[in-house]
Amino acid sequence: FPYTSLFRSIQALCARQRVVIERSEGARYPQPRSLPRAVRKAVEKDERLIIDQPVEHARTFDGRGVLLDARSGARKHVDMTGLEGKVSGATVTHTHVEGASFSLDDLLFAARNDLRELRIVGHTEGKEVLYRLQAPRGGWAILSAASVSEAYSRGLDGAQDQPAHLERHRTMERVAERLGVRYSKSVRG
Repeated sequence: FPYTSLFRSIQALCARQRVVIERSEGARYPQPRSLPRAVRKAVEKDERLIIDQPVEHARTFDGRGVLLDARSGARKHVDMTGLEGKVSGATVTHTHVEGASFSLDDLLFAARNDLRELRIVGHTEGKEVLYRLQAPRGGWAILSAASVSEAYSRGLDGAQDQPAHLERHRTMERVAERLGVRYSKSVRG
């Protein structure tokens, strides 16, 4: 395959940086696309500042990597009121203190606001974790709030009896398969 050498290069880079992409065996869902370099660098710089905070923080960046909004919240919530309809095409990153993946509210926020990407940073089992979410092929507009809610609630089936961060990750894998959203989990450390 022509992509074999590229795949090996990516594996080698991940190994050098001690990054592991976690995916359940047999899971089939699309991976997120790369962000433009300026956006990725700005987002990652801010994520390093907020990842260890004891409460949730959120940052919103435009398509050039310019910070549009920064806010702090409580241990398990950051209020995004006032951003609705103003962040189409933006990248939003936020923390989850307990290191879990996306909640239903996160998913609905991404869909309703036509985000380029929604990200979460946190810690699980002493390691840094990054979750990424992007629209399915055809964009967020092809999904209704009802279809997103239904996929999330069905994704919860079979995910119980695990630590919260694993339960949410497995739920999001099922959601990604059902809806075709682009999703990934990366662990560093």
